[in-house]
Amino acid sequence: MIRDCCVRIDNVKVRFCLCPSAGKTLLKKIIFWENEILTKPQYFLYTKFPNYVIFQNNLVYTIFTDFNKTYFRINITGISSADKISDSVKDFCLHFDVPATKIISDIIIDSIFASGSFKKPINLRLLMRLLNGQFSNIFKVKFNCETSSAAYCRHKKFGTIGVFRTGKFIILGAKCPETVNNLVCEMSALIQDL
Repeated sequence: MIRDCCVRIDNVKVRFCLCPSAGKTLLKKIIFWENEILTKPQYFLYTKFPNYVIFQNNLVYTIFTDFNKTYFRINITGISSADKISDSVKDFCLHFDVPATKIISDIIIDSIFASGSFKKPINLRLLMRLLNGQFSNIFKVKFNCETSSAAYCRHKKFGTIGVFRTGKFIILGAKCPETVNNLVCEMSALIQDL
């Protein structure tokens, strides 16, 4: 709970790189598994050479490579919380038989998607005026009541929060859970007087 509102992290996307030898071995396995994967309901494989997307349970693994097979970046999307990042990477290594020692970069959070509610209706036009006026050095706001149901407020440091008139919100592009909390706290403090 943050200032009489609640927030929930819904999706975390991470990325990391594999060494070329592990990446090449992984691609050989994926190509070998391609026919078998298509018969298993827990997997779905999409290939767009030279990249591969594998859906497994609630996670999406995207393997990016170059045509020379010298670069292998792995994205994992669908992680339900920041606490589960290491488990998701371990699951990737286990499912695709990739030793964790073959990960040659830090595991980086690309994006966190979160949602929640301020538990009160919001006048979006007043919010836009406030943020574009007094707080224009912190927020950049896009809102057109004729084409959008949310005011998208881009914070200079923390990411974007989409605020709906019902008081619900979504957060896009946060880089860590603390960023999510900071963004919600700042916005919550600003809307208290609306």
